[in-house]
Amino acid sequence: NDKKTFLYSVAIGPKAEDLYINLSAREDSSSILKIGHNQTKLFKGTDFVGKKKIRVAPLDFYLNKSKILKPSLLKIDVQGFEFEVLKSSLLLLRYFDFV
Repeated sequence: NDKKTFLYSVAIGPKAEDLYINLSAREDSSSILKIGHNQTKLFKGTDFVGKKKIRVAPLDFYLNKSKILKPSLLKIDVQGFEFEVLKSSLLLLRYFDFV
Protein backbone atom coordinates (compact mmCIF):
# COMPACT_ATOMS: atom_id res chain seq x y z
CA ASN A 1 0.00 0.00 0.00
CA ASP A 2 3.00 2.31 -0.41
CA LYS A 3 1.91 5.04 -2.80
CA LYS A 4 5.53 5.62 -3.83
CA THR A 5 6.08 2.02 -4.93
CA PHE A 6 4.91 0.73 -8.31
CA LEU A 7 5.28 -2.87 -9.42
CA TYR A 8 5.11 -3.80 -13.09
CA SER A 9 4.72 -7.45 -13.95
CA VAL A 10 5.97 -7.36 -17.53
CA ALA A 11 8.60 -9.02 -19.71
CA ILE A 12 11.48 -6.88 -20.98
CA GLY A 13 13.37 -7.79 -24.13
CA PRO A 14 14.94 -6.40 -27.29
CA LYS A 15 11.75 -5.87 -29.31
CA ALA A 16 7.99 -5.97 -29.00
CA GLU A 17 6.99 -9.55 -29.67
CA ASP A 18 5.26 -12.57 -28.24
CA LEU A 19 7.59 -15.17 -26.75
CA TYR A 20 7.14 -18.25 -24.62
CA ILE A 21 8.32 -18.41 -21.04
CA ASN A 22 9.53 -21.82 -19.90
CA LEU A 23 7.64 -22.61 -16.73
CA SER A 24 9.48 -24.30 -13.90
CA ALA A 25 7.98 -26.41 -11.14
CA ARG A 26 9.27 -23.58 -8.91
CA GLU A 27 7.71 -20.37 -10.19
CA ASP A 28 10.77 -18.33 -9.17
CA SER A 29 12.83 -20.32 -11.69
CA SER A 30 10.77 -19.79 -14.84
CA SER A 31 12.61 -18.11 -17.72
CA ILE A 32 12.49 -17.17 -21.37
CA LEU A 33 15.69 -19.19 -21.60
CA LYS A 34 15.48 -22.97 -21.83
CA ILE A 35 15.55 -24.82 -18.50
CA GLY A 36 18.69 -26.89 -18.89
CA HIS A 37 20.01 -30.07 -17.33
CA ASN A 38 22.51 -28.21 -15.13
CA GLN A 39 19.75 -26.08 -13.62
CA THR A 40 17.59 -29.05 -12.70
CA LYS A 41 20.64 -30.95 -11.41
CA LEU A 42 21.93 -28.10 -9.21
CA PHE A 43 18.56 -26.67 -8.18
CA LYS A 44 16.21 -29.50 -7.34
CA GLY A 45 12.53 -28.96 -8.07
CA THR A 46 13.09 -26.58 -11.00
CA ASP A 47 12.03 -29.03 -13.72
CA PHE A 48 10.27 -27.78 -16.86
CA VAL A 49 6.48 -28.10 -16.56
CA GLY A 50 5.21 -26.18 -19.58
CA LYS A 51 5.21 -22.97 -21.58
CA LYS A 52 3.13 -19.81 -21.56
CA LYS A 53 2.95 -17.11 -24.23
CA ILE A 54 3.92 -13.68 -22.92
CA ARG A 55 4.33 -10.20 -24.42
CA VAL A 56 7.90 -8.89 -24.39
CA ALA A 57 9.05 -5.34 -25.20
CA PRO A 58 11.81 -2.85 -24.35
CA LEU A 59 11.45 -1.09 -21.00
CA ASP A 60 10.50 2.25 -22.60
CA PHE A 61 7.50 0.50 -24.21
CA TYR A 62 6.03 0.03 -20.73
CA LEU A 63 7.51 2.94 -18.79
CA ASN A 64 7.97 6.64 -19.53
CA LYS A 65 10.89 8.44 -17.87
CA SER A 66 8.44 10.90 -16.28
CA LYS A 67 7.06 8.01 -14.19
CA ILE A 68 10.47 7.26 -12.63
CA LEU A 69 10.40 9.07 -9.29
CA LYS A 70 13.36 9.62 -6.96
CA PRO A 71 14.69 7.57 -5.31
CA SER A 72 14.18 4.86 -7.92
CA LEU A 73 15.08 1.18 -8.08
CA LEU A 74 14.92 -1.09 -11.12
CA LYS A 75 14.70 -4.71 -9.90
CA ILE A 76 15.34 -7.41 -12.48
CA ASP A 77 14.66 -11.09 -11.76
CA VAL A 78 14.87 -12.91 -15.07
CA GLN A 79 16.77 -16.16 -14.53
CA GLY A 80 19.67 -15.61 -16.91
CA PHE A 81 18.07 -13.12 -19.33
CA GLU A 82 19.68 -10.12 -17.56
CA PHE A 83 21.95 -9.05 -20.42
CA GLU A 84 19.01 -8.87 -22.85
CA VAL A 85 16.95 -6.91 -20.32
CA LEU A 86 19.73 -4.41 -19.66
CA LYS A 87 20.40 -3.90 -23.39
CA SER A 88 16.66 -3.35 -23.86
CA SER A 89 16.56 -0.76 -21.07
CA LEU A 90 19.43 1.53 -22.14
CA LEU A 91 17.19 4.55 -22.86
CA LEU A 92 15.93 4.60 -19.26
CA LEU A 93 18.76 3.18 -17.13
CA ARG A 94 20.25 6.61 -16.37
CA TYR A 95 16.99 7.69 -14.69
CA PHE A 96 17.24 4.98 -12.02
CA ASP A 97 19.26 5.53 -8.85
CA PHE A 98 19.78 1.80 -8.31
CA VAL A 99 19.67 -1.22 -10.62
